[in-house]
Amino acid sequence: MRNPSTRSAILLAVALLSPGLAAAQKLDKDDKKWLDDVRPILTVDEEKTYKGLKEKGDRQEFQKIFWARRDADLATPEIEFQAEYQAARAAADQKFRVAGQVGSNTDCGRTFILLGKPDEVQEEPGGATGLMVPQTWTYRDRPGHTFQGGKAVIAFDADCRAPSGFSSQLD
Repeated sequence: MRNPSTRSAILLAVALLSPGLAAAQKLDKDDKKWLDDVRPILTVDEEKTYKGLKEKGDRQEFQKIFWARRDADLATPEIEFQAEYQAARAAADQKFRVAGQVGSNTDCGRTFILLGKPDEVQEEPGGATGLMVPQTWTYRDRPGHTFQGGKAVIAFDADCRAPSGFSSQLD
């Protein structure tokens, strides 16, 4: 039988190591950045699954599957959607940045990423209080995007926010 001091030392070592093991299973900086980068197109279920993965390798595999599921042409080695998404995200970051927020996280940016360039943009007169002029964007039906009544009309304020409830529709 081990002596009590040896047993206490083992228990102490396990107790000290346990928080480290738990921390290793949490999302690291790269995992959090990836989530932030894909947030405009990430479903709630995908985010929940990703956050529930315990191993770094599993999260890396999830990322590969995430992009592969969105690949329109499996016959090519490139994932065209990923490149298009990253270009749209970079454009949104540049065009729709507001104080304290990158452009791709604004309602304007997320809409731009998901639906592309609007068919029509109408600037609202005399409303420039932020970095942008309040605008109304119109999207008409197109391949891959159909709207009730044949078009979608979205108003954004000077901080690139749409009416309340709109963000949940984008999700």
